[in-house]
Amino acid sequence: MGTWKSRGLRGSTLEDMINHTNEIYREKKLALIQKIPTPITPITIEKSTRHITLAYFDQKSTVDYIGAVQGIPVCFDAKECAVKTFPLQNVHEHQIRFMKEFEEQGGIAFIILCMDEKPYQLLSDARKPLPMRPGDNQKTDSEYVRNGTCSIFAFVEPLGGTHHVSVREQRTAFDWAEEIKYLVDVMYPDAEKVILVMDNLNTHKTASLYKRYPADEARRIIKRLEIHYTPKHGSWLDIAEIELNVMTRQCLSRRIENIAKLRGELAAWEVERNTAAAKVNWQFRTADARVKLSSLYPSITASE
Repeated sequence: MGTWKSRGLRGSTLEDMINHTNEIYREKKLALIQKIPTPITPITIEKSTRHITLAYFDQKSTVDYIGAVQGIPVCFDAKECAVKTFPLQNVHEHQIRFMKEFEEQGGIAFIILCMDEKPYQLLSDARKPLPMRPGDNQKTDSEYVRNGTCSIFAFVEPLGGTHHVSVREQRTAFDWAEEIKYLVDVMYPDAEKVILVMDNLNTHKTASLYKRYPADEARRIIKRLEIHYTPKHGSWLDIAEIELNVMTRQCLSRRIENIAKLRGELAAWEVERNTAAAKVNWQFRTADARVKLSSLYPSITASE
């Protein structure tokens, strides 16, 4: 079978996880979700690899997945994004029309998003580094000064390539609640439902929203969310952690002495990642998941 080497099929970041989850739901008779292939007509195929190197769309695509969950029709799509917030122009008019008609029939459309946070140690040099010279790198003394810690929050839309990072002095329930409010009201103001994947940190609870905001406001935010927690010892399944590792290598592999400078560095990194609509090349396959994740997930039994 030929495969199409294109942006449309590149970077199967979350698809294998989604497909694996869909298989489990189907086996447990909890849901039936199907991936919709995009009809294409091949023009050029490499004979040795059977890769389709040139093709065109037969017709306009609508969504990537469609199905039913306990009698409720659902559909969702993945989009590229090159800015801090999700621009509606990334969703084509025919897709908006399809989703509106889908919701008029009682269906639900949503966005999948991953979230994580990272503590960071602020460090300054105990002695001024020796500047670079022709043929010689900058010399930095091994001794440093600790300037306190802070927390980095990160939101990643794996299939769309949207990233957002922020820096806070602490990692309290209030901080998490304010980041979640930013997520639903600023990043995705027009999304009916935002699916949020994150670990089980004690502040990552809806109770944090009630601590920070009045009850009506907390309920409003919660109604916009569908939260999925990664299993115990399985937080690596949160793709936001992968992005935090990338961010550490690309942006944080040196001493940064204060929050203001850290925010500036991360803002520049965020712009670069969003401009590239950077996705994660997820290598964990369904066959691997059936073995490695068997002990992480509880047994699910369909209700009578």
